[in-house]
Amino acid sequence: MLFERTRVDPSLTSARAGLYREASRYAEKFCRRLELTLSRTQGRPAQAGGESEVLAELRRFYRLSNARKRAHIEHCE
Repeated sequence: MLFERTRVDPSLTSARAGLYREASRYAEKFCRRLELTLSRTQGRPAQAGGESEVLAELRRFYRLSNARKRAHIEHCE
């Protein structure tokens, strides 16, 4: 729902608005992947389940450059 209701400020230039829309699409895709990981592993103990998998993914992602973050998200299913 967070990404479905977003709106870009109409006073922004079209180039700037495009950047925000693109960033939102990437964020939505990445967050959906994390959400799927958590739902797929729901019911497992935290150490063996999705929480630890998601935390590991977030830590890896945090360390990537912006270009590598975009490439990583593009390969998300």
